[in-house]
Amino acid sequence: MSMTAPTTNSSPSAIAQQGLARLPASFWWAAAVLAVVLTMALAGLLMGDAAARIDPDAVTQPPSPLHWLGTDEMGRDLFARLSVGAIISLFIGLSTALVAMGIGTAYGTLAALCHNSRLENVDMAMMRFIDIMYSLPGLMVVILFSIFLGRSLLSIVLALAFFSWPDTARLIRGQVLALKQEAFVEAFTSLGGHPFRLVWRHFIPNLLSLMILSTTITVPRAILTESTLSFVGLGVAPPLSSWGTMINDGWQMIRMAPHLVLIPSIMLFLTMVALNLMGEALDHTLNPQA
Repeated sequence: MSMTAPTTNSSPSAIAQQGLARLPASFWWAAAVLAVVLTMALAGLLMGDAAARIDPDAVTQPPSPLHWLGTDEMGRDLFARLSVGAIISLFIGLSTALVAMGIGTAYGTLAALCHNSRLENVDMAMMRFIDIMYSLPGLMVVILFSIFLGRSLLSIVLALAFFSWPDTARLIRGQVLALKQEAFVEAFTSLGGHPFRLVWRHFIPNLLSLMILSTTITVPRAILTESTLSFVGLGVAPPLSSWGTMINDGWQMIRMAPHLVLIPSIMLFLTMVALNLMGEALDHTLNPQA
């Protein structure tokens, strides 16, 4: 009688299936909500100038077959405005997260490389600068950026990224310090490997999961901060409009047409919850021992 050793299916498809099986139900709920938001953003790209089209005969109408979500105080279709607002809000959130991730990853990695070396003072100075950044009132810094740099998309993204990158830098620095204790790093440096090659070939692949988690944290924070700025009149300038701009516009008509406030507020709330749930689900999946 012959005996065969048990085999394990370690193909990429099997590993992917195992990874998907570990995702909690909240991830799929969040993915469904975000799929709706992305579909609305795609619809906004296809609508052209529908969001800016004014109809004086259809002012503050409730939802109807012609206007699915009703119209605003100028007769503009609310669904079209909501779809265009999804584009602006998602663009600001994703752009801010990518810029903050890039700055934070480079800053945190450099600080960690300087730790326990001849450049120890550089690491200390860099971390003290982050402490100073944390001591500043974040929202006030973003407001000052918006005032001095204007209300363009670029200035708002830069302002939000300036406020967001220190969190990523701290996380990356801690992970790189842990990686520096691994045997492969010691072997690489003992063979005279260049630090840039060490970062690119060994550190970055091991930091990808942390970079993804950092992005999922930054995106909802950036969208919510931009909505706050737009609500107080410091967000994107007309003719652009985000969900925060729509809430600000509808707030003045809340008694006559409450749907002008409720619909964008509900979309903003669901998007924030979905993004946070997705971040928690990814954290649970990528770091099961945490």
